Amino acid sequence: MQFHKLTIDKKVIETPDTMTIYFKVPGELKNQFVFDAGQYLTLAENIAGQEIRRSYSICTPPHSNELATTIKRVAGGKMSTFIHSNWHSENEVLVGTPEGKFTLKADPMAKRNLLFIAAGSGITPVMSMIKEVLENEPATEMHLLYGSRNEDNIIFKEELDRLVRKYQGQLFVTHCLSQPKKEKAKGFSGLFKKAKSSWNGLAGRIDRKKIKAFLDECGKVDMAFLCGPGNLIELAEETLSNSGLKENLIHKEYFSAPGEKLPSDHVEGSASNVTVHLNGNTITFETDGSKPILDELIAIKANPPYSCTSGACSTCLAKVTKGKAKMEVCYALDDDEIAQGYILTCQAKAVTSELELNYIN
Repeated sequence: MQFHKLTIDKKVIETPDTMTIYFKVPGELKNQFVFDAGQYLTLAENIAGQEIRRSYSICTPPHSNELATTIKRVAGGKMSTFIHSNWHSENEVLVGTPEGKFTLKADPMAKRNLLFIAAGSGITPVMSMIKEVLENEPATEMHLLYGSRNEDNIIFKEELDRLVRKYQGQLFVTHCLSQPKKEKAKGFSGLFKKAKSSWNGLAGRIDRKKIKAFLDECGKVDMAFLCGPGNLIELAEETLSNSGLKENLIHKEYFSAPGEKLPSDHVEGSASNVTVHLNGNTITFETDGSKPILDELIAIKANPPYSCTSGACSTCLAKVTKGKAKMEVCYALDDDEIAQGYILTCQAKAVTSELELNYIN
């Protein structure tokens, strides 16, 4: 993975816990930072003597000639908390070149009906996609179902409203709030009345019933893009599949917090000899299978590519050519890719006496 020092151009506050950071890309690096709508950047920072990397989706469309990513502050999140507090305009920061397979390329000649379901900061790559299609695919219709906690936490609220007004008949947005704000009536009478919500839209979490109703309003869907927490994506994918949409037309990007791992059934103590081909070098080491391959490589300072460390991106992608590895979670790969031997090294542990793999990035 290539990192470059970029200067922060500006910060834009989107919600109380979310901001967008715009980067200045110098002319000599323009080609390095060409991206497709939906891709992400890996940001790196030294925090308390430890290098931390996290991936954040690009929110700007490719045609805009701007590079920006939207970052939501996560409770207990080292990187997001540090960025919100310490990254400011004119700071130089380490930014990895764009990556990711969750992409949408606009086709000026196409006439499609595209569906988007997002929740929370999952709107970030979707925003890039929507803007790109609005600019370069004028005959296509788009429908977005977007879940937020309450009115104050709708990321890009004003911008989405503006786009809906500007592109009437092409972009349709449905908001769903899990916890709409409630306010008491003003004055003396308010002391004796329960707080009420003034929200007139969908309320509660996005569930199967809401997704089905949304699909009925959209008509025949040509392609769907899902981005948010795992439970929402799995529910939406199942509902879309049951409606008749083929699996290869459903694209998804999991947004999950680092550290959310399933327990492993690997029996520690059985040694494995691991051979890794990385950046033109061959690295060998022995492991008892108790740690992911990525952790082992970091420990011996092999400088492997990585970002989220939670199985949600594919920065640490590799292909097994000999032996077998077991993954704890695998959000970023589909069944076909797993069958072909691809693994996420942040989740994969050796389970055979010999394991050989090639890094893809």
